Amino acid sequence: MKKSLLSLALMNALSFGAFAQTAETLDEVTVVGVRQRLEQAGRLAEVVEKTEVLTAQQLERQQADTLAKAIETAPGIRVQNECSMCGIKRVMINGMKGEQTTILVDGVPMHSVVSGYYGIDAIASAGIEAVEIARGPGAALSTPEAIGGAINIIPERATANGWRMDLAGGENGYGKASVIGTGLSESGASEGLIALQYDHNDRLDSDANGVSESPILANRSVTARGSMDFTDNDQIDARVAIFRSDVFGGPFNARRSDVDRSLASGAVTPASGLFEGGDVRRRYLGKPYETAEIIDTAREEYMLRYTRALNDVGDNFTLTGGFIKHGQDSVYEGFDYRNSDKSIWLDARYTFGLGAQHLLSIGANLHSEKLRSESDALALVQALDPTVVGDSFDYRAPGVYLQDLWTISDAAQLSLALRVDRITTDYIEQTARKNEISATLVSPRALFKLQHGDAWTSRFSAGRGYRAPLSFFETDHGLIENGYEVEIKDLERSLSYGYALSYATDASALTASLNTTAVDNLAFIDFDGARPALRNAEDKVRVNTADFDFSHELNEHLSIGGGAEKFLYSTAYEQTFGIPPIEERVRLFANFEGHQWQAFAQLTWVGARDLSKYDTGGRFNVFDDANGNEQVDPGELRDPKTSVAPSYFTLDARVERALGEHWSAYLGANNLTDYTQAGDEESPLFYGEDGGYDVVHIYGPLRGRVAYLGIQAKF
Repeated sequence: MKKSLLSLALMNALSFGAFAQTAETLDEVTVVGVRQRLEQAGRLAEVVEKTEVLTAQQLERQQADTLAKAIETAPGIRVQNECSMCGIKRVMINGMKGEQTTILVDGVPMHSVVSGYYGIDAIASAGIEAVEIARGPGAALSTPEAIGGAINIIPERATANGWRMDLAGGENGYGKASVIGTGLSESGASEGLIALQYDHNDRLDSDANGVSESPILANRSVTARGSMDFTDNDQIDARVAIFRSDVFGGPFNARRSDVDRSLASGAVTPASGLFEGGDVRRRYLGKPYETAEIIDTAREEYMLRYTRALNDVGDNFTLTGGFIKHGQDSVYEGFDYRNSDKSIWLDARYTFGLGAQHLLSIGANLHSEKLRSESDALALVQALDPTVVGDSFDYRAPGVYLQDLWTISDAAQLSLALRVDRITTDYIEQTARKNEISATLVSPRALFKLQHGDAWTSRFSAGRGYRAPLSFFETDHGLIENGYEVEIKDLERSLSYGYALSYATDASALTASLNTTAVDNLAFIDFDGARPALRNAEDKVRVNTADFDFSHELNEHLSIGGGAEKFLYSTAYEQTFGIPPIEERVRLFANFEGHQWQAFAQLTWVGARDLSKYDTGGRFNVFDDANGNEQVDPGELRDPKTSVAPSYFTLDARVERALGEHWSAYLGANNLTDYTQAGDEESPLFYGEDGGYDVVHIYGPLRGRVAYLGIQAKF
């Protein structure tokens, strides 16, 4: 009799002994369910598009506890730290900004722009089978908002009854614990997985000034997923994930209770008195709350998909629904902010063959999002100035799409797609009519693959994309204490072209890529007015990227590889960055597997940059308010921050040894050279031209070496 999906999940979570016993009597089953048959037939895969794939084994080699760590050195990807206090991460693809990246789970958009701020570091690696990275607008047919590209997390599927565990600990409070259980019915028609993970990193103060450059980060997650074929042609897939993330940065030796007490006291330190001698490089003298940034995040994800195979050749219908609830409770240097962000995503798609050469997909989907926020501190400001408002919004984008995958010959394939979307955005508290968006967009995309013999392949891409700027928060978090304006009048609209040439043999793989993306109406924050304003840029911005990636197996045990990237930003684009992006990067790695050992090392080099191009002028280390008037007088701002970011390199390494059939032990280190901006170059803290204190002069790593030791068990 078939076990139910729920019973399988409970067995996996609670009965390790039963797993070991069952594993002796049930051999590993090759699961070929409804969706697997359709994938093998090419009916669910977009095979024309250039896609980088990171496997679970690659994530393990990098000791990648979270998605942010897993993808940080992937070709064309930059995971950028945009705050030294709260450690927010933004994922840039093809040089585009973090808000222009779409993150999907099993093809379903699960992260909004708002959740992307504090959601990337909370996505656990436990239970991930692979990560797919597709670059360019419309990278996923159902998500045209991905101007930069899309990251698709592929959940692991169970192939046997079993469980495994991974425990690790190391420097600077590093700790990780994960348990994964899998269950499979005797027939293979039902399978399920449950994954639990906890990971933790302490805050760091590399320059010993009493203020952390990297915060405490603690994540807890539970993920359960499964599928069931209830007939030979019908399958249900379901997934539930619950995440909790806690971030605490700022005063290095303070506890949460110290921050609360200092905030309750109401005492305020003048900006020039926050540090000894008014120098951000010297001892911190202010109250704990005045540099504290505390962000508690709670997140829930739900996905349900029904797939029906309509005939023997693989025509199929899929109906998918996703619901995401993301909540944030935070304090930014004494200013509280809470929000609740709820998203619904629905998609219906019919895929069928038209003759022997054409595979058509017709579909419709709906993306709906509602954000509501509140702040006690903002309410006090609003009582004095009613024109100060919050950032709540409603967003709705129904759309229809059509795609034709045309197999022209054995060597050539062409994919043509067209979307039509109706986008409406209502900035609820920003009531002026000029702040509403209502538009209908037509977004075409073309992908062409041409094989030049057995080893060489060319891929061409071109497409339009769009994005609705939804919140001031998405571009510069937490800056609402004095109010701001939303003056968005249009959608961001992009046009992108790409070319990739690949070479692949049994032992070697090589890919060289060129991409260019131009964006009209780019959203940015303008600080020149009475209040900061989120508005569209008048000038078109552009980024050109070139990258090269290779790997080669020297023998059955040893492989080497690496890559290089170059990003060229237009002047208009450079001036909109809050944090200077990387311009060039080189990566080299070596991997050894055999004789019960596995060893991996990766060297990453980032080139020097001229920071003045990114509007980083007017930043100083010292504010000497000699007359105590709390205003900037001539000569009181001294020692400007560097205008040149030096080149640097980091080294990651990991060695693992099998200890019998079920156990293994490993040791390693991330950033083995212990290079950090604050410890080796300069503090990310600074005083602006108005005497205000800020924390975002960031151009290098803020977290140093983390050496670790771990053990794994697999049964």
